[in-house]
This record gives sequence, C-alpha cells and structure tokens, in this order.
Amino acid sequence: MQVDFDGFAGIRLIGDAIGQPSDPAILLLHDIAQTRRAWRNAADALVRTGRYVLNMDLRGHGDSEWPLDGQYNIDAFSNDLRALLAQMSRRPVIIAHGVTGWLVLRALAADAHKLAGGLVLVDPASSFSADIDGICDPRIAGALDLTSAIGILSRNASGFGIPVSIISGDKIERDVHRVHDGLATATVDGPADHNIALESHVPNLTSLIDGIQANLACVYRLGGSTRTLRDMMGCFATGVTVVTAMAPNGEPIGFTANSFTSVSLDPPLLLVCIVKDAQRAQSYTSAGHFAVNILQADQQLVSSHFAMKKDDKFTDVAWRRGEYGNPIICDSLGHFECETFNIVEAGDHYILIGRILNASFESWRDPLIYYRGKYRALDFK
Repeated sequence: MQVDFDGFAGIRLIGDAIGQPSDPAILLLHDIAQTRRAWRNAADALVRTGRYVLNMDLRGHGDSEWPLDGQYNIDAFSNDLRALLAQMSRRPVIIAHGVTGWLVLRALAADAHKLAGGLVLVDPASSFSADIDGICDPRIAGALDLTSAIGILSRNASGFGIPVSIISGDKIERDVHRVHDGLATATVDGPADHNIALESHVPNLTSLIDGIQANLACVYRLGGSTRTLRDMMGCFATGVTVVTAMAPNGEPIGFTANSFTSVSLDPPLLLVCIVKDAQRAQSYTSAGHFAVNILQADQQLVSSHFAMKKDDKFTDVAWRRGEYGNPIICDSLGHFECETFNIVEAGDHYILIGRILNASFESWRDPLIYYRGKYRALDFK
C-alpha cells in the first residue's frame, strides 16, 4: 500500500507500507541516487519474517516531492527523517544504505531513543554516485555536501541511546558502542556498490533485528521516551468517539478521540481530552456545549476522516443538529449532548468535562474498537 508523510517544510514523502501494522516496525531508507525500488525484494523478505516495513523515497528521489527551492542540504534530509519518525505510531528499527546512514545519524543525534528503536547501517559510504539522472533531482549533486559533515558526525556519533550495528560487505559489527570508531573502519571510501542486491543482506539483517527488538522492552520511567509511554497507553483498548461542537462563527467542528470516559452519575458528567495545540482547540473550550458521538463498527472511515487536519470535515459526512444545536453523526452507536461543566488544564491537554443533557444509543450496533494503533472488532466467540 502506498503511503505518504509530511517531511520538512511540508515536503511530501512517498513510500510503501508492507505487512501487518501490528508487527514490529522497520523503516528502510535507500542510498542517495537510488529509490525505494532498491529495497523492494529485501522489504518483501523482511515482511515474511514477521515485520511491518515502511520503504520510503527520500526527498527529490522517485515518487517523493522534488522541492522547487532545491533544498537538498544535510539538514533538509535529516529534518525530513525527524518529521517522518514523529508521525509513526511506534519507534522502528531503521535500516539505512550508503550515504543515507550519515543523514540518519544527523537526524537522531540529539534524541535517538525517542524516535527509533535501533539503527543498522548497511555499507556506509563517504560519497554517492554521480549518475543520478532520471531517478532523482540532479540538483542534489551540487547541494548535498557530506565532506565536512562526515567529520563532524563521526566525532559526535558515540553515546547513542539505541543499539547501532554496521554491515559492511561480509563483516558485521553488532552493538557498536563507539559508533565513530566502527564507521572509521567500515565506511567505503567512495560510493556504495549499487550492484550488490540488498536482499542478500536479509539473513544478517534479520539476525540483527531479532537482537534489537528482543531488547526493546516497553519500560517507561519519568523523563523517558514519550513514544514508549504512548505505545504503552495504546495497550489499553478503547472505543472511538468523534467530539463535535459549533464554532463561534456557526461552523460545525469535530475531531476523533479515544480519551473519553464517564466521570459521575450524579450529576451526570463525562470528560474528553483535547491536545492544547490541536486544530481549533480553543473553539471547543469556548463553545459552551459539545457532543460526543460513539462510533460503531462500520464507521472506521468516519474515524479516519475526523482525525485528519482539514478545515471542513463535515462536507462528506451525514450529520444533523441535536436538541442543543450540536452536530450529531448519523448512524453512530450513540451520542451524548453536553454543556461545559469545567475545563481543567493538565500538561499538554485540556480536560473538557461536560454535564450530560441528553443521550441515546442503538443497542443492536457493535462498537468500533481501537487497540495499539489499529482498529479492531469485537469477537463474541
């Protein structure tokens, strides 16, 4: 399945998602002057070992966007990677080929443990092929200068908070503690050999990934990775709701939420949580009234639709006004209409507590379930 992510400055990054999203995640990154096609056979082989693989084109390569401003310096590439990793639901093991390994090291230098579970550098190289016509933007050759960057990165590549391994030809270095020392002996002086089929590395890659992922225990301590904490929160299965309200200008607004719970029966209270920097967050906290729509099993598309960042979310959705003017999603399992009872600021969220004014549900419908980043269905066996 083709997927797209927002890179640095909104650049569109295109790739393939292969396998089951619930399986351990792998991010494949091709060398400069290559495309994701170079990893295609290896990606299929990794999926057969029980991995979920994202195989991406870098900016200016293949199907990803070729920026009009020609931004192809090392910071542009590394910021793309940080943006991509921030949008993934789990920390992947990253496998980078050739020069791209240096770009990944730059992207992860400050907080690797928050973004990735491990890193495997395949045939690290000091330069890239000059034969780039057709498959990537020819402006890359003049814009991406690695000469000085490699020296800086190699001196600062130790102390990573994630396992780093290197495959160079037939040699494998596992759990490299001083990354710059390992790179000094493993880096090819010149471009990586693109005639070597990357799928030939799969047996070694599988062995390295097994070791990395065996040590990726989901343990969180105060001050640790927020990604780990989010993954652990995702282990609690929930229903899915769409919270709706009328904005001050009379426009219907809504967002998908699973942070919803009952609070009290007397008085009848419920709560939902809103990220403070979410689109239109202030509109919900100032609306005075809101509705919580509980989605049923056939409304996965509705959930995904209201999770998107766009202004008019109601154009293609069947809805009606409730008794108190709130948008009610048609065919949902049930809904609550509320007046705002209290708003509590808690960390990076607002807790919106509502007094329930009316509610209804259709008992013959089954709920939409969300667990570990994936929609699920009830099993009555």
